[in-house]
Parts: sequence; structure tokens; C-alpha cells
Amino acid sequence: MCPEISLPRSFQNRCWREARPFLTAFTLVTLLASAFLGMLFAEGNRQALLWTRGDTLWLFIFLALMALTGVMIFKAFDRWTSGRVARGGENLVFLLVFVAAMQIIPARIVQRFIIDDVFYGILLLAGSALSAWSFHHPDNRIKAKLWSFLGVLGFLPFLLLANLLTFPSLSGTEDFPLPRKSSADASKPPVVLFSFDSIASVACMDPAGEIRPDLPFLHAFQRESVDFSKAMSPGKCTTVSSPNFLFQRDPEIYDDPAWKDEWLQVDPLAFTNGLFFTAKQEDYRTALVGIYLPYKQLLGELLDFASVRPYSAYTLSSGFWLRMHADLLHVMKYLHVPIPKRWIALWPDLQRPLLAHRRYYFDLNLRMQATVQDFLRTGMSDQDFLFVDMPVPHDPFVFMPDGTYGKDASYGTQLQNADKMFGGFVQSMKESGIYDRAWIVFTSDHGEWDTRDLEKNHVPLLIKPPQGTYESRQVRGKIRMWEMGPFFQAIFQGKAAEECLSLLPANEIIDSGWKIE
Repeated sequence: MCPEISLPRSFQNRCWREARPFLTAFTLVTLLASAFLGMLFAEGNRQALLWTRGDTLWLFIFLALMALTGVMIFKAFDRWTSGRVARGGENLVFLLVFVAAMQIIPARIVQRFIIDDVFYGILLLAGSALSAWSFHHPDNRIKAKLWSFLGVLGFLPFLLLANLLTFPSLSGTEDFPLPRKSSADASKPPVVLFSFDSIASVACMDPAGEIRPDLPFLHAFQRESVDFSKAMSPGKCTTVSSPNFLFQRDPEIYDDPAWKDEWLQVDPLAFTNGLFFTAKQEDYRTALVGIYLPYKQLLGELLDFASVRPYSAYTLSSGFWLRMHADLLHVMKYLHVPIPKRWIALWPDLQRPLLAHRRYYFDLNLRMQATVQDFLRTGMSDQDFLFVDMPVPHDPFVFMPDGTYGKDASYGTQLQNADKMFGGFVQSMKESGIYDRAWIVFTSDHGEWDTRDLEKNHVPLLIKPPQGTYESRQVRGKIRMWEMGPFFQAIFQGKAAEECLSLLPANEIIDSGWKIE
């Protein structure tokens, strides 16, 4: 038998006295961050962040460090002022409770009854007034009860942590760069599919159906391609359109634009018409460079290599202090304050989350561009299938036409830069010698957010067969892009271009043989 070990009650009381301030501060910091924490309970928000259980643990480490730092600073000033800070600071409990209430109450609920800035302003004034009253009535008992109540809530951070850890991780991936395939079947050409986010046909084509001349690389590519000018994407947002296209799923059945964690349980092998399934059936090496969706988890064993990053983030790098800074920006972004957005635009410090995200988005696109170009130059070979999901020209608008960062960037300048990026991809393929023998597809997942509803699903679809195997043309036959499985299967089987394209509605030709001006 082991002897019973009991700690002296005085020691237990001392431990509690030391721990209680931290637990109270931890509770307060957690309440002040509750707007961001509440956002994480929505599946779609965690998906945009590609949020993992590891991210949850790091977030609570950040909150605990903030609480510990606050307690240490408070105690240091209290000793320096011989207790005056504690005597005065305890009256701020009213303000802190009301500010915490501001974070807990969602803006969407407040907006049903009153302007949210007005409501949060009322709470802030009420908290400030009660704290001022407490300063003038230091013997009131309410403040002591409020501090005791916050102490009782010490379990709250741990309860929230446990709940958030029950959600599945939505992880990004970083498997690149890849070496060139050592042995490949030369009868099965490389296949590259470029999907740029948010390009409707009306955004890049003139009324005659030609790519605008201010998009010179796409304009030239159109002249080498079979242009299906009435292609219909399988969704009006990336969350549903990209998976529907890759799995060749009917958007009438899979039409929910909101991310669901249960999608991770869907067997990717069940979609036998899907692009990656048919590629693997023909022993293709599959690779993907993308953003926003957990492609590696969605595609499973069908995807050999991937480089996937979240859309909502602040840095491409990792490290302890960068994580702490990112968590601070997350909390700042969702903080409820009674300040109109137009005023925030005049206050640079309050724009830090927005500016950091814009810079991240700029750097992310450049990183993805470099990854793709490097693979196209040195890694791509026969019997390789690469899917590239480029974020641009989707917002935030940060690119000028020449690829530089610009505060005055717009959808138009970003579209021109997307054209420039595509031109770089084409040049990389030409330098490596795979351009002429590859099947290359250019398309988009959907139109930009303010595209008219009838045009939002009409996207460019340019298909370039191996050089000299099929005459370029423009086709008005309607293509539903979720019914292209047999076409891609024929490509991966190495069939002739004419046979592959016969599986698409290649009738109603408008112009056969583009004339290059």
C-alpha cells in the first residue's frame, strides 16, 4: 500500500491565491477574444482558415500568455505604487464585463434591432459610467461579486478549448517541389488544368467572343485552342464549384455553397468519372497547387502531391512569434468596437489585420506562381496531371497589371495580372519542351461576386490539344463542365485529339482556324 500524501492546507491556499489571478485574467482574455472564438464554431469559417486542432492549441497558448503577461504587469505596477493600482483597478470590472459582453453578442443578432455600432457604444458607455461610479463608491459590494463571478468562470477557457478540439482539422499541404518523373509512358501526354478564381466570360471577352486585347497572353492562347464559349461551371462559389468539377458531380445534387465537415467522410473513389480518379486509373502522377479547400483530404489517395494554403491568413512563414502575431491579428479582426468602418479606414492601427491579409494574399500568389513555374520547368513530364487553382483575380485586389503591389488595384488590374501570370506558365512550359505535346486547359470556377446572376456560371473554357493534332476553333455548343469526365478519361488514355474532343459538343462552330493578327 502507498502512504496517503496530503499537502498542507496553507500550501494549498497559497497555490490557489497565486493561480486565481491568472485564471481570472485567462477568463477575461478569453471573453475579450470570444468574437473570434465564436466564429471558429462555424464550419465555413474554419474552412477558409484551413484551421487545425494544432491551431486551436496555439490560440489558447496565445490567450494564456496574454493573461500571464497582464497579471505580471499588473502586479509589478501594484508593487511600485504600494497597492494603489489594485485598489483603483478593481473598479474597472464593470467596464471589462461590458466590453466582454460586446464580444459575446454577435453583430448579426444586434443588427436585427439596432445599428451594431450604436449598441456597442451604449454598452461601452454603460460600463465606463458604472466603473466611474465605483471609483466614487469604493465600498460597493457589486464589484467584489463581479470579480468572484469571473473567478467562477475559470473553467470557461478550458471548456471552449475542449469543444474546439472536437472539430476535425482542415489542413493545408506542402509537398512541392517535385523531381521529374524518371519513367513515363510517352503515349500519355502531360495534362495541365489552370483554374483562375472569379472570371466570368463577360469579364474577359468582347461581344464578338474574342479575348480582350488587353489580356494578350490569353488572347494568343485562345487562337491555339478550342474555345467553348458557352461553358457552364458547376457552381457559383469555389466551395462547391471546384469539388463538383474535380469529382464531376451534378450541381443539382451537390449545390450547398456552405462548407460541411462531413464532406471529409465522402469517399473520393466513389466518383469514377472524376478527373483525379481517371488520371490514377491510367497511372498518372497527380499534383495540385491551390488555396482555400483541404484538397489533400478531399482527394485522399488520388492526389500524390499538393501545395495548398488557406485563404484567410497573415503570413506564409511559421514560427512561435509569427503564430502569436497571427493570433493577435485574428482577435483584432473580429473584435467588436463601436467605431464605424469608414472611421477605421482613417486609423491605420485598426487596419492592421486587413493590411496584413492583403500583403499575405499578394505574397501567396507570388509563391504559388513560383511553385507552379518551377514544376512546369523542371518537374512536369509525360503521364503527369497538374491542377492549378490560382486565387487571382478574386479579391482582395492587390495586383497592378505589371505584378506590383498597388493600393489602387481593382478587379480589372488583377485580371490583367492573372493574364500575365498565365503567360509566365505558358513560357515555363515552352522552356521545358512540354507545351507542344501537352493538353492544356484554361478555365475559372465562377464569375466575380458582382457578376449578373445569369452570367456568373458562364466561364471561359479554352482547351489546347497537343500541337498540330486538331484545328483551333470556337464552339457554341453548351458544355456543362460537370459532364466532361469521358473527355478527360480519353485524354488520360492517350487517345487521339479528335476522338477526345468528339466526346464534347464540338458542333455549331463559329470560326474555324483563328487568324492571328
